[in-house]
Amino acid sequence: MEDVYHIYENIFNILSESVWGMTIEEIAKHIKMHRNTVSKYMYKLEKLGLVVKKKIGKYTLWLPKTIYDYHKTDIVRRFVEGVISSIYESGGVEKVRKAGVDIAKYIMESLSNSEEAGVVYGSTSDLQELIGVSVPTLIPKLRVKVTKSNFSDKVVFVDLLGCPENIDDFQIVCEFFLGYIKGTLTSIGVPYKNIELIEHIRENGECKYSVLLEKTVEEIAEYLLSQNAKRRKII
Repeated sequence: MEDVYHIYENIFNILSESVWGMTIEEIAKHIKMHRNTVSKYMYKLEKLGLVVKKKIGKYTLWLPKTIYDYHKTDIVRRFVEGVISSIYESGGVEKVRKAGVDIAKYIMESLSNSEEAGVVYGSTSDLQELIGVSVPTLIPKLRVKVTKSNFSDKVVFVDLLGCPENIDDFQIVCEFFLGYIKGTLTSIGVPYKNIELIEHIRENGECKYSVLLEKTVEEIAEYLLSQNAKRRKII
């Protein structure tokens, strides 16, 4: 029986490290077992609801059910709601904002240690084309959109769409993400003077902000692109 435990443990370990999911052949190669044996265990785990498989073309990819649920449900949003509510009850608005800053810095620090962190490869004109487009974030269903921006200006208007809206005072959610934006900008080296919450619309889960920068949007965009280029050369 110990061997069975060991097999299951190895399967979960290797799947947890996978970003996109893995084929049975890939799993078998990593845990050094025959694909037929691995296949038998994978279907057992599927029956137990611990893994799921997705067909992509001629390939069948397996991944942990927890990762699948992360993308398909509101689990992360509900978790964020719980954190915001708890912090607000114990410390008020300032604590909520500070929590947003601290969490953003922690996430950005973790991402900076990843080889995939340098993801901005285009030009400033490429970035201009994204103005007005709702871009996905790390939190499922939460998207960010720059609504108004002239690259020669020092002011950017940002919308967050799909924010968790089940807290009675929705403005508190927007205050948390105000801190989150501050922490993110600080972590990636974007100098700013002030960030203000200008509107919150609970029905749409929408928070609107104005960001006053210390440099023009174009100067900051060029800086970020150059930093990413340097990092790509390193890795």
